[in-house]
Amino acid sequence: MPLEYSDIVRQCQNIINLEKLIEEEEGERLEFKSSLAQIKDILKTICAFAITYGGIVVVGIKGSGEVVGVNITDETLLSLRRSIETSIDPQPFVRLRVQSYNDKPILIIEVAEGVNKPYFYRGKCYVRVGLSNKLLSRDEIKKP
Repeated sequence: MPLEYSDIVRQCQNIINLEKLIEEEEGERLEFKSSLAQIKDILKTICAFAITYGGIVVVGIKGSGEVVGVNITDETLLSLRRSIETSIDPQPFVRLRVQSYNDKPILIIEVAEGVNKPYFYRGKCYVRVGLSNKLLSRDEIKKP
């Protein structure tokens, strides 16, 4: 049975439980990315999580669950924060956290469900459906 978002957040708050998070399968509230080179997909997922139920993007882990780590510097975090601020409107609540797993740095991006829906990534609206981000049409955005 998949974890609820609040369970995933609690697990992220303790490095001992990071192993259990890594063992989870990707889904409506959890996505793995192997590197920050996938920034466009990461930003779409942040947008989709904000408009749907919230969720967590873990960077440094392949979709298969293999931990590869990610090169993270202060500049990397500032650049990611700027990308979120300039690409997603309105601003979602996002928390960035760096943790280590088997001596490999992992970036955890916690995204809260937004209160100012809808959210747009570069003018397009995405929602999380299963394992993917679905682009909404104008008519779907207007539905109550």
